[in-house]
Amino acid sequence: MALFAQFTKDPIAYLEASFNGSDPVAISPDQICVGDPLTARRLLSHAEDLYDDTADGAGFFSDQRFGRRSQQLELRAQARTLFRRHIDANAGSALGSAITANIPELSAWPDAGNWFFVRFFRSVLLYDGSDQRLFPLIDEIIRTSSLAGARPRGGPWRRRLLRLRRTWLLGGEIARRKKAPPAAPRDLLDVIIAVAEPDQPVEELVNILIAFALSISSTGFVLGWALYLLASEGDPGPNIPSTWIVLEALRLWPTPWMLGRFAKREHQMAGTHINEGDVVIACPYLVNRHADYWRDGTKFVPERWADPESLKNPAFLTFGHGVHRCALADYATEILSQTVAVLRTRGFTMELTPAPRPLGPLLYPPGFTLRLRNL
Repeated sequence: MALFAQFTKDPIAYLEASFNGSDPVAISPDQICVGDPLTARRLLSHAEDLYDDTADGAGFFSDQRFGRRSQQLELRAQARTLFRRHIDANAGSALGSAITANIPELSAWPDAGNWFFVRFFRSVLLYDGSDQRLFPLIDEIIRTSSLAGARPRGGPWRRRLLRLRRTWLLGGEIARRKKAPPAAPRDLLDVIIAVAEPDQPVEELVNILIAFALSISSTGFVLGWALYLLASEGDPGPNIPSTWIVLEALRLWPTPWMLGRFAKREHQMAGTHINEGDVVIACPYLVNRHADYWRDGTKFVPERWADPESLKNPAFLTFGHGVHRCALADYATEILSQTVAVLRTRGFTMELTPAPRPLGPLLYPPGFTLRLRNL
């Protein structure tokens, strides 16, 4: 426990000080953290069936479980279609209007980024003809679960009440839709219902939709990091595409920064003995900054993405690796890049809000106030 106490005081500082570039870092007697890119990829690839992958951290739709593998693949494919259609329909001036409507002249971050994407993708999550009580319900779930430093309110009984409400309201919506299935999916809930088995528990369907909502919200953290880096490090200029800035933010500050696996059986990992039940964690934060793979890996250098080979660098695990790699990584990068491009064109300044160093399962940026120059 003493080891884990050291880790929890400042996990990032502990890992940076302890990682030698190759060997796993122990964070408790039964937990190790992997920062070597090839070892981390081996861990995430499931090639040897050594790990149970149900312990993963949150990501942009990267690790949500949904029945059989065939169901997961169909869910991901149909989700991609919905997101592609929505992004195409809301490009250009439509995106600019969405930014104007949802990001005021003065805004508090990173929460403003979370809410922007929740609002922007609202109709993808639930189409406008859904039970109107569902929209404030989703907002309450976001407010208590995925904002920076979010904490459930009111104690265990309020959390149970919220869980009952979401099962009751979303369960009712699912039952209503099953009675009159649409010709084509209108939103993610339609997709989940269509892909589910007839006897699949309603609670499981509800949990998948909530996982999508939380993942959409957490995309705002990446936007927050990109703006934070631009303001603190300086905009590198109009010749640097916003896509490079987003990729560099994703590399330096991966939102899902610890991806855990339970060991199914005793084995060796990078010279370290692993017992059955131990937790082995791939750490994109360490992997993405590895000095052997990135020149000036701890610095903000968006120009590095001018080389197409950078996208093939094995030391880039923000979107995971293997069968559960984020299915919407390219779409997430695309909409983030378009949003950053609009905000760069309009211009902004940033004032830091005094706050402790970010700490939690998601790596969110320090608080700041953003002032837009041109609405």
